[in-house]
Amino acid sequence: MITETTIRLIWLLVGLFSLWYAYFFLYREYTIESFRTKMFILRNELFDSAANGAISFEHPAYILLRNTMNGFIRFGHRVSLFELVMSYFFLKKNLRNTFSEKLKSALKDTTPESKQVFEDSTKKMVEYLAVQAILASPFFVVFIIASKIPSFIMNRADAYIVNKLKKQIDTIETAALAYGEQPTLAIN
Repeated sequence: MITETTIRLIWLLVGLFSLWYAYFFLYREYTIESFRTKMFILRNELFDSAANGAISFEHPAYILLRNTMNGFIRFGHRVSLFELVMSYFFLKKNLRNTFSEKLKSALKDTTPESKQVFEDSTKKMVEYLAVQAILASPFFVVFIIASKIPSFIMNRADAYIVNKLKKQIDTIETAALAYGEQPTLAIN
């Protein structure tokens, strides 16, 4: 005979399995695809700016940003708060000529209008990265669900987190640039 405690235990296990499945297979995939879609749109906006003549396709900053966005699109499934922090601690000593340094160098001889286009694209890219890193963290998801933070507070928190994680974000941007510069393999 099945007792009431056994039935409750079964329902608890079913509920926990459902939450696990919803996070790792539904929510996680959604956040990854949303991040990649935002990067595709941002890369397309940058391309449109070059096609309209606001910036040059040959400009080093255009190539740098395009390659970095390609890197984020290609390894967007690995972007998380944990990855951001770990890459900062393990890669910071070995990084030379970081993304920020390369971008600063590329923007030296740029018109103010072109510089604004590049800076706007960079700002959006960093915002998308920070949001993805936060949303991909299971601890943060639990925190959000538990505390029910209103969306207007979350918008303010994004800017605060971006400012606090600038060095970590630069580290992962440099890694994305290196990954985006690698040639892709053609599959026949």
